[in-house]
Amino acid sequence: MCLSRCVNTSIALECKNDMYLRRTHDCAPQCPIGDFPTDGANGIGGYCTQCPENCKTCANASICLECKNQRYLTIDFQCSAECTKGYYEIKGDAWDNGLGGWCKSCHENCSACNSWEECTECTLYNFRTPDATCTDSCPDTYYKNGTEKTGGECLPCADNCFECVSATTCVNCNNSHFLSQSGECVEHCPDGEYEVGEEEFGRECKKCPNDFNKCLTATYASECTNNLYLTAEAQCEPFCPDGFYRAPPSRQTDWT
Repeated sequence: MCLSRCVNTSIALECKNDMYLRRTHDCAPQCPIGDFPTDGANGIGGYCTQCPENCKTCANASICLECKNQRYLTIDFQCSAECTKGYYEIKGDAWDNGLGGWCKSCHENCSACNSWEECTECTLYNFRTPDATCTDSCPDTYYKNGTEKTGGECLPCADNCFECVSATTCVNCNNSHFLSQSGECVEHCPDGEYEVGEEEFGRECKKCPNDFNKCLTATYASECTNNLYLTAEAQCEPFCPDGFYRAPPSRQTDWT
């Protein structure tokens, strides 16, 4: 029976050799699930102690190895109702049967996440992309929002904008649109600006010279300002050349 001390033949108080005194007051070569062993010495056996609450198995009173009661095993070997920030929750196969799960670290670029693949918040100098990953750059048609020192997110540029610095300021347009002087992507340039580019990407609006109210190029005016007159050479002059007369603004000839 391997008893060192006992009340009777069925109730042990102390075990000997390599046996452990269980909480049922009998001696056994190992402790049951839910208890952890403490070794004895000098020929006296050890004893079994119940694991902390919500621990299914444990190494000692402060280190849980597996949880129960739908708790999660944390990085510091405790059983908690939820995982701390920077970790996501994984439910064990027997979760619905009252056992537990564990906490797993988020991706190194994530400061918070729902899974390894789905970040909800990024670490320093990283930005959350549309597919819920965290990287130091945003994909095309998105811009960085937030301070790099706290992590941010990638937000979509405006329609027809390929590259932007904010929701209202584009730096490169697509879909055959022109980048206006105000940072918008437009189908045609506004008055005071002329169109440059023929490719699908990179078209832009250039500012007309100061004396041109409308123009086709930097040297070809279609309407003048500052009380100037549009000449046959598509220039804006204070006087009309010989052979021409001054027409009121509403009747100025559009040489284009």
